[in-house]
Amino acid sequence: MPKRWNDEEVKKLEEYYPTTPLSQLLKVFPDRTGDSIDKKAYKLGLKKATSYSASKGDVLTDEEQVLQILITEDLPIEMESLVERTELTPRKVRLAMKSLMEDGYDITEIVGGSDRLYGLVRTGVYDPENFYRFQGEIESPVLMTGDWHLGNRLHSRQAFEHMLESIEEYSPAAVMIDGDLLQGFGVHPRELIDISLKSIDEQVIEGVEYLKEIPDCVKTIGITMGNHESKIKGKWKVGFDACRAVAKEVPRAKYFGFVGKVLLDGDWDYTMMHTEGGVGYAVTYKGQRIRDNLIQRPHILHLAHIHQPYNHPRPHVSGGANTITAGTLKREGGWELQKGWTSLIQYYIMKSWSPTKVSMESFTPRVF
Repeated sequence: MPKRWNDEEVKKLEEYYPTTPLSQLLKVFPDRTGDSIDKKAYKLGLKKATSYSASKGDVLTDEEQVLQILITEDLPIEMESLVERTELTPRKVRLAMKSLMEDGYDITEIVGGSDRLYGLVRTGVYDPENFYRFQGEIESPVLMTGDWHLGNRLHSRQAFEHMLESIEEYSPAAVMIDGDLLQGFGVHPRELIDISLKSIDEQVIEGVEYLKEIPDCVKTIGITMGNHESKIKGKWKVGFDACRAVAKEVPRAKYFGFVGKVLLDGDWDYTMMHTEGGVGYAVTYKGQRIRDNLIQRPHILHLAHIHQPYNHPRPHVSGGANTITAGTLKREGGWELQKGWTSLIQYYIMKSWSPTKVSMESFTPRVF
């Protein structure tokens, strides 16, 4: 079990955390890990002091002006538009973006001929010395799912309705959707034959409608980007973040980007990410290889992409650990079958988690 923080440690953390690098904090708290320090700071509402985190009066810094525009844009924006809207010179805009990137914001530049477009990849502030910061907090029970592929004719509406019934029965506080919420136009040409909604905008609208059907007992709907949404952003509708567009229309939805890292029940690191690449080997081996290669290894690692469920507990690991893939809501199509791969429509509800005891139930709807 985690070691409790005493009053003296809390007082020190409140004093040092906002302005002290992690390397120095580890000297102040020699018995704590960086992950433990970050968790406690999040629970106390402490934040790193940064040059762009607060304005004096009504005057925004150059960084704040640029950041506000990039955050509100769904598509990459031209330099000329940034200059016009901020009334800064191109040089000052570039310096502001450089400063933001040095502080942990990921701004991408897309070059096409003489044109240059800029977009914000990661919107959350993070500590470069501590990698991903916690992006929120969720409570048990948690419904774990992914790979819905809305816009594909093989998506099972019947399975989704079964999931809604499970939500009504078990009242999970969070529904965590690990990527490929939308089909896009597929990743492989063979998938084009299975498209049912032939525009990305239609798929976004369907995604919004589906999420709004989730019962009100669910406080948080967490979403990460999958390889299909990545393909939308990189090819089919360049720069467009489809999951972000869905989440903006659903008040309970929280979009994390490629990686979601949240605190579960105030103590446990729950990390969610969608993998990519081939699936032609042991699925549990792939999941464990991913976890073992992470710099910060979570208590619960929620993966997706392979359309096969598994739950691999590792109680012998320090602090306990589970690697979980939650199946799919899409039947296999021609592309999967030609690879000799079958899908299993399934999802999990994790009722509670601790290093010594996990209470979890799997659901495998019968669909036709």
